[in-house]
Amino acid sequence: HGTSVEAARNIQDTGFRVDLSGTNSGALLGSGVYCSTDLTKALGYAANNKYKGVVFRLNVDLGQCITLQRGDPLTRKWQSFYDSSFAPAGTVNQHDENCVKDGRLTSQGGPFEIVDVVVGDTRQLAQSGHIVQGGRLVKAGFASSS
Repeated sequence: HGTSVEAARNIQDTGFRVDLSGTNSGALLGSGVYCSTDLTKALGYAANNKYKGVVFRLNVDLGQCITLQRGDPLTRKWQSFYDSSFAPAGTVNQHDENCVKDGRLTSQGGPFEIVDVVVGDTRQLAQSGHIVQGGRLVKAGFASSS
């Protein structure tokens, strides 16, 4: 999941905000948290942000997941029947993509575990006063809460 530094800090503390689905680049799969096994896809979202953003490396429990086909009538409406959707490359865009309806972290009883943070530009990030410590993005000089 690629995002901004500011959003990443919030996500680490409160989970993903599903209500913000599509505010960055549209919501081809409807409401949910978008993630991909394709690093280039996530980097594309991160790179458009200040300091070239960050990418979360995640473990995700997809629950009951539907694999969508091109033109599938459930492409934007799967949330009533499934926990997540998988759109293989060529279905809605050129990269594999998952969308998960529950944005909570595992510590909140949800499906997302943040494993690590990959930084777009470490020099720029350091100049902003942030570092990655213990797999978390933190303000330099502050101890990680993990």
